[in-house]
Amino acid sequence: MKGISMKSELIARVAHNINRAYCDAMGHEPQPHWDDASDEQKTSAICGVNYHKQNPESTPEESHKSWMALKQKAGWSFGVIEDIKRKFHPCFKPYERLNESQKAKDHIFLTVVNELKDL
Repeated sequence: MKGISMKSELIARVAHNINRAYCDAMGHEPQPHWDDASDEQKTSAICGVNYHKQNPESTPEESHKSWMALKQKAGWSFGVIEDIKRKFHPCFKPYERLNESQKAKDHIFLTVVNELKDL
């Protein structure tokens, strides 16, 4: 099956729903299933997939920087509590300032993309 690639949206869906399960298991704020996610959440995940497909050697820290750049371009900034309407997010800070469970999400996302991109 070499040469056939899973579509970015399908990989993003899988990564999003794995992240959702991880957040649930860690007791974090509930995340919507992909089918109920906002267009902005879906676009963000798809952009993350495309970033990793184009930068296969990228690190979780680089993934986070890419996510922050995308969020900043859309008008987001740091907020103690995520607020979609006001565009605040508690992870809108340098990677080294994230707690370990938040850093794990970047590792998981990167792993999902790398494992599925060539299927």
